[in-house]
Amino acid sequence: STLLYDIVRTHPATVLEPLALSWTALGLTGRRYPVAFSNTPDAELAVEVAPGIGATLPRLPEYAGLAVQPNRWGVEKAHAQFFDFDASAFAAKLHEFESSTGRAVTVIYGVRQPLDAMWSMIEYKRRDPAWYNFLNNEDVPRFILQSLSAMRELSGIWPGLVIDYSDIALLSAPLRSLGRLLSNGADVTDANLDEWIDHALRATKRDQREQSQSSQFLGERDPSRDRDGPDGSWKALDDVIRSAEQAHAEMVGL
Repeated sequence: STLLYDIVRTHPATVLEPLALSWTALGLTGRRYPVAFSNTPDAELAVEVAPGIGATLPRLPEYAGLAVQPNRWGVEKAHAQFFDFDASAFAAKLHEFESSTGRAVTVIYGVRQPLDAMWSMIEYKRRDPAWYNFLNNEDVPRFILQSLSAMRELSGIWPGLVIDYSDIALLSAPLRSLGRLLSNGADVTDANLDEWIDHALRATKRDQREQSQSSQFLGERDPSRDRDGPDGSWKALDDVIRSAEQAHAEMVGL
């Protein structure tokens, strides 16, 4: 999700609000940007990452090759648990935000293959046991299902662009749609958008991302990522995993 968020931040029509005003108005909890990538040596963008909590973030280079209205879109990133998995209540907040501010809200849904998402959580929890310490290994599949189910419900109420970042190599087509949406009617060609995509993917490459000194967010992937889960702990949860895969398939239109 941070990768997709940072790709969006390289588009010249977007801006990250310094203060968490929209975040607060939408009733979101949690943090606007991960601790792991905040206050790093390359961070120079001062923002409020949660009400009353400041941090500096990397200032990603914007692509200058798109003739668009700058700073047209304020961008936020929220996981489903940030609105307590309650899609209808969050949709009501979105309507209220539009009515009170006169600003239009577009939701971009970032999803990935559920089993990869589950294993990604497990791998990070191994590196940092304090991260999501309220979840045991057996809880992770249900957590991912709950997240996907909330996004699927919200997308039925508030349709938006769905981007599946399970395979970075297949992102060009959906990112072109995203770039055109953000350009909001400006005269941009597919070639212009592909140049932005190349720029965005270079600017957000994993191997050049700085982590905070104490973070272990980036690490090695378990070579098996077995469906049975770590130590076979998901063998009895195949119905949960299948339900998550169904929710994912419905989101991406498979």
